[in-house]
Amino acid sequence: MYLIRFSVSGKEPALRTFTEIKQLLDQGKKREVKNILRENSWPINSPIRSQLWPTLCAQHQSKPQMVDGFYWEMVHQVFGTTELSEKPIMLPAFVDAAHCLPYHLTRTGRSVADRIVNVLAYDCPDITYSPVLYPITSILLHFMSGK
Repeated sequence: MYLIRFSVSGKEPALRTFTEIKQLLDQGKKREVKNILRENSWPINSPIRSQLWPTLCAQHQSKPQMVDGFYWEMVHQVFGTTELSEKPIMLPAFVDAAHCLPYHLTRTGRSVADRIVNVLAYDCPDITYSPVLYPITSILLHFMSGK
């Protein structure tokens, strides 16, 4: 289903900038930011997307131990090394194979997505079923580094 937005003046409202959104986040106006995100349809290749994803994800850091080296410590703990394996990584049970959409990631990108999902499974053993976790990881890797 496609939604068509109409305005009273007949013109589309101007898309918001990253600076405007960041200022609202810094002011704690999350509801207003949510509305802006819903109302703005930035093109897929818009540079604002690569700025928004990391900023929005940073809003949801819930664990105080999430320090810079935490991910790499977990990778080393789970896999015994921080090097990316050439061999396929078995995905956790909560990942539904029917939903493992890589969204045009390279072979290396898919390996990074597999590793991220495995680290999440290790750190959050209470996750029992999350079919969208792998596709979301794949999409985020297009806009954020695997590090």
